[in-house]
Amino acid sequence: MPQPTRDDLTNAVLRLGLQLDGDPFRSLSSLMCLVTHDGRPAFLKVTNQPEDLVGARALKQWGGNGAVRVLVRDGNAILLERAGNTLRSLVTDDASATQVLCVAAQRLHANRPKDLDGFPTLRTWFCSLFDDARPRFDQVKVIAAGLLDHSTPPVLLHGDLHHENVVDGGDRGWLAIDPKGIVGAREFDYCNIFTNWTLQDAVGHFDARLELVARAAHIDRIDLLRWIASWSALSGIWHLEDGDEVSAALPHSIMELALDRLQVHDA
Repeated sequence: MPQPTRDDLTNAVLRLGLQLDGDPFRSLSSLMCLVTHDGRPAFLKVTNQPEDLVGARALKQWGGNGAVRVLVRDGNAILLERAGNTLRSLVTDDASATQVLCVAAQRLHANRPKDLDGFPTLRTWFCSLFDDARPRFDQVKVIAAGLLDHSTPPVLLHGDLHHENVVDGGDRGWLAIDPKGIVGAREFDYCNIFTNWTLQDAVGHFDARLELVARAAHIDRIDLLRWIASWSALSGIWHLEDGDEVSAALPHSIMELALDRLQVHDA
């Protein structure tokens, strides 16, 4: 999928009647810029990635309830309300940040969009795990299959809820940004908390996060461990598919930690 160009952004600015409020910058998949819209601060994202466009559809479904609002969607141009700084930059205490993430997830899941057709499902996402032939993941495959077969009623998930995808929304509280937009069990949205940010952070805070999330999100501790092991395995496999063994080390370390906690419980 080709990256958007500066011409694409310039054309979007002209079509939508925007004023630039800074220099454009790139992410892995998008070209973005701070802008003003009718004199109000906004954020322009131009992307050709289907995943990003699905995420924009999820934001529209939530309608600003727990997430930033989509002001205008015009082709590959997405105009978003501009919120404040990220949770990671504002809250240094891990327990406090974890609590914020739990509340953010609950706000999103409280929405009940009627139209979930066209969103990818967790079962589709987990294909990479089930297709992987390495014996290392055999136990996690069994766990993940059981979760997907007997999960709670599906909701519209963020899919990538972590400390840099929640921002200060002022009077509206903390707001989610950059969702993936997938359909599945609500428990999945809490798993990303356990794989951020550094390996030292993730391992050092694992048990405290486990107890806090289980209590705040009303999830059985053992079920939460199963979801963490499954997500961490999948996340690492995606990195391996990209040839990035270094990045796979963190999630797979968390996978092993979750499996270890499960073995202690079963002993």
